[in-house]
Amino acid sequence: MPTPDRLEEAARARPAEARRAAEEVTKRLFVPHAGGQLSVMHSQARFRTIDAGRRWGKTKLGAHEILKAARKPDSMNWWVANTYKNVRRGFREVVRQCPPRLLAKPPPMDTSQNLALHFKNGAVMEFYSGERPDSMAGEGNDFVLVDEGALIPDLVWQQIIRPTLMDTKGNALIISTPRGHNWFWEMWKRGQEGKPGYESWRFPQTANPFIDAEETAAAKEELPEILFRQEIMAEFLASGASIFGLGVETPGAVRSGVVDPKGHIFMGVDLAKHADFTVLNGARTSDRLPCFHEKFNSLSWPTQKEKIKNAVNYLMSWPEVEAVTVMLDSTGIGDVIHDDLIADQLDVVPIKFTNQWKEAAVKLLAADMEQRRGFITEEQRQEFESYEYSITPNGNYKFEAATGHDDEVSAALLRHWGMIHEGPPSVDVFNPAQERAAIEAAQEQQIVEETLTPDSTSDIEGRSDVWN
Repeated sequence: MPTPDRLEEAARARPAEARRAAEEVTKRLFVPHAGGQLSVMHSQARFRTIDAGRRWGKTKLGAHEILKAARKPDSMNWWVANTYKNVRRGFREVVRQCPPRLLAKPPPMDTSQNLALHFKNGAVMEFYSGERPDSMAGEGNDFVLVDEGALIPDLVWQQIIRPTLMDTKGNALIISTPRGHNWFWEMWKRGQEGKPGYESWRFPQTANPFIDAEETAAAKEELPEILFRQEIMAEFLASGASIFGLGVETPGAVRSGVVDPKGHIFMGVDLAKHADFTVLNGARTSDRLPCFHEKFNSLSWPTQKEKIKNAVNYLMSWPEVEAVTVMLDSTGIGDVIHDDLIADQLDVVPIKFTNQWKEAAVKLLAADMEQRRGFITEEQRQEFESYEYSITPNGNYKFEAATGHDDEVSAALLRHWGMIHEGPPSVDVFNPAQERAAIEAAQEQQIVEETLTPDSTSDIEGRSDVWN
C-alpha cells in the first residue's frame, strides 16, 4: 500500500486525476454517524436487529454491511425488502457505495426484474421482494439483509429466509421501523434478553445527528401521538389501541354539544340503511367546531336523500351561514344519491371509502384532535373511544370499531377531510364600487393599447424604437 508521502507526491504530480479520485471515493464513502451505527457495525452477533425511527440511516448502514459480507469469496448474499420499490432503493444505495473495480460486470439498471451483483471474488448479491417469496426458494445464504422487516409477513422469515441460513450458519441483519408485535419484535426482544447469538438496538429518529430537530417537531405535530411514538421514536406498540387516544392526549377535543352554524359548513354524510346508522355531521370551517348532528336508520334511500336536503336547507337558514358542502360516502348506493343531490343543486363532494383513503383520513383527524384542530361532541365519544387500529400480517393498518359501529367516526372523517382538502369554494361577491373601478381600469388599458399598438406587422417593422 502506498505511504502517505507517496500519495501526496502523486497528487502533486497529477492534481486533476487526484481530485477526481478523491471525489469518487467521497461519493461512495459511508461514514457512520454517532447515533449508534458504529455499535451495530462492531457487533459480532449472528442475528442483529435494528429497531429505528424514520430517517435514522438504516438503508445506508445496511448497504455497508452487506458489501462487507460480500468480501467473502464465493459467498451468497441476499437483500430482502417488503416491496419492490424498497428493494430498488436498497439496490441503488448498495451500487452507490460499491467500488466498480470490485464487480465482475456492470450492475443492471434498477428497473430490472432480476437485480443481482456479481463480484470478482465469486461473491453474488441478489435482491428480492417479500411480495414474491416463491422466487427466493432453494438457496443457501452466507448473509441476509432484511429491510423493513416489520412489514414482511412472519411466514416469509420463518419458512423461507431463515432456512437459507441453516446449512451455511449464515448471519442476518434485520432493520425496520416497528409495526406491532410480530416476528421482527420477537427477534428484537431476543437481543434485548441477551440470548446467545442475538443483539438488538432501538434508535429513535432523534439519534441521527443529521436530522434537524425542527423536522422531528413537525412530525410530532402532524402525526397522531401513537404513530409518532411508533414511526419516529421507534416504540413497539401492540395492536388494539384506540387511534384517537381520547383523554390526556386530547384535551378540549370533545365538546359538550354543537355550536351555532355560521360561515362555510362542511357536512360529512355516512350512509346506511338497516343495521348501521346514517350520520350527518357538520362543522364550521372557521374554527372546525361541530355545529350540526343528526342520526337515523331504517329509512328508504329517497327519504334519506330528502333528510340530507332538509339538513342543508336548515343550515342555510341561519343568517350567518354562507354555504354548505356535503362530503358524501359515495361507496355503493352513495353514487346514486350523489347524482340526485347534484341534480338538486347541492354542493356535494363524493368520497370512495378505500383502505388508503381511510388510513390517511384517520391519521389526519387523530393528529388534529390532539393539536386541538379537530373536534367531536360528547355524544360521539363512545364510538371514537372504541375505534381501534390493528396491524395485518403484511404490516398494514386496519381501522375499525370494536363495538361494530363506526358511523359517527366515518361521518367525522368525511367532514374533516373536506375542511382540510376541499376548503370553501371561491365565491366572488358583487361590490358596485369595485365593479366601477374595474370597468374604468379596463377602459384606460384599452385606450393605452390603441395608442401604442400598431395595426399591422409592417407598422412594427417600420418603427425604429422596436429594432434599435
